[in-house]
Amino acid sequence: HVKAAARDPHANHVLQRCIELCLPAASQFVVEEVLESGPIGIALHKNGCRVMQSLLKRSSDESVHRLVAALLPEFSKMAQHQYGKFVVLCFLECDLGEQRHCVMELVEEEVRRQP
Repeated sequence: HVKAAARDPHANHVLQRCIELCLPAASQFVVEEVLESGPIGIALHKNGCRVMQSLLKRSSDESVHRLVAALLPEFSKMAQHQYGKFVVLCFLECDLGEQRHCVMELVEEEVRRQP
């Protein structure tokens, strides 16, 4: 149900608010369902990208690392997408530890591809 709610023009706001107000452990079910349903579909969606940003900003470090790891293979697609780019920007704002190096390398590759 999380995938459908994340894409819904109204329910996505409810999910975002739950993520913002609950402790990371209480909203862990959202992370799990996003990972199970394929996070790229949510990250590239008009409403879903907002839910993904909330998860990246408010989830536990472990959950953030899992989400980023699941999305990194689609980095180029996200960086060039009208909604996915906001998730990429959120990557840059998050404390990703060792993953930050991978993200920065991907950013560099994207910049080099530009004419």
